[in-house]
Amino acid sequence: MSDPKQWSLTELLRHMVQRTPLQLHQQAWGEFLDRYRALIETAISRRCHAWNSRALNLQRRDVVDDVFSSVMAGLVDGDFSALKSFRGSSEGEFRSWLNVVAKRAAGRFLRGRSFERYIGGDDEGGQSDLPDYLLKDYLSDLDEHTQTELYEHIVEVVRREKSGRRGNAERDLHIFLLYTLADFDQEMITALPVFCGEGREIGHRVVDNVVNRIRVILREKWESDDE
Repeated sequence: MSDPKQWSLTELLRHMVQRTPLQLHQQAWGEFLDRYRALIETAISRRCHAWNSRALNLQRRDVVDDVFSSVMAGLVDGDFSALKSFRGSSEGEFRSWLNVVAKRAAGRFLRGRSFERYIGGDDEGGQSDLPDYLLKDYLSDLDEHTQTELYEHIVEVVRREKSGRRGNAERDLHIFLLYTLADFDQEMITALPVFCGEGREIGHRVVDNVVNRIRVILREKWESDDE
């Protein structure tokens, strides 16, 4: 029997997705961990830094362990459909693919925790009892790419969930983003020309209601992602 350490990438993947013979299948997964565990854990750890996991009251090692487990589960789920979907052939392509898989898994996990602690509010959808300066400090410590990711995900979720509903979805989205991510208060928002003028005046209560409703939408979304 050949040494697993001498297997090519093609041989390794073949034995990983074929359950028989069992001995080769088990050896393949052991070899996979030897080759790529450090790569996956490093990718997750970097995402912890990008999302400022310490500010979320998360221990990096715990996050790495949890996300690593989810990555491994994702690779075997659906009769190894993720591994079977890989279309590259070189070692470099596979390492790049694994890096993306790990980063996305970590991003989903940490994004949900940031929604929960800083963006989502309390169980009734109301404003979090965390002081506003903590939210501002947390967001300012995120790198530009992560801030953009957070922004784009909020926009995607809100537009999808509010599509088909009555009301002004785009107006509400802008109000929420200004209040939550841009540090605008109610008075600043209601004074903006786009929100005032004939037939368009809004008050502080409208801002509060919009922000709380969208917090409920986001809370439902990241809770369903965790199931």
